[in-house]
Parts: sequence; C-alpha cells; structure tokens
Amino acid sequence: MPTAFVASYGSGTPVIAILAEYNALPGLSQDNSTTKNLIANKTSGHACGHHLFGAGSVAAGIAIIKLLEKGKIKGIIKVFGTPAEEGGSGKV
Repeated sequence: MPTAFVASYGSGTPVIAILAEYNALPGLSQDNSTTKNLIANKTSGHACGHHLFGAGSVAAGIAIIKLLEKGKIKGIIKVFGTPAEEGGSGKV
C-alpha cells in the first residue's frame, strides 16, 4: 500500500514492534482508497481513536530510540504504519 511504512532503528535482539494505525473510517470525509479522494458535503473526522494510535505509537517508538541511544536497552525498534485497517487490510 502506498501509505504503509516500516521504520527501524537499532540492531540485535530483541525486536520490539509497534503498530501505528492512522486510518479514518470511510464516509466521514474521504473514501477508503489509498489516495486522497474527498467526498462532497461530508465533514472531516476520525472514529475509533485510530488517529491517536498512530501518534501515540510513533511517540513510543521515539522514546524507545532514546533508550537505545543511551544504552539503557538493547535491540531493534520497528514501527509499522498500518493504514486502512478497517476494510482495507492495512494490518495484513
């Protein structure tokens, strides 16, 4: 999917993985495609808290990077960007 990503930092083990969901439900202001396609006369918004999961997950990844850089923990952090989780198979 064009809007999916994996960001990695570190080396060795363990591998710490975090899902960063950042989709909105279709029909609020955009259709459920991988490109920006606005729906006329629909207001913007998110449901289910996915916009919070994405920001929180990225913030957690950054915090883990800081621990790795300070040598407080060892391993790899991977943040998986999972768009279109509802109806678009973004997590798959």
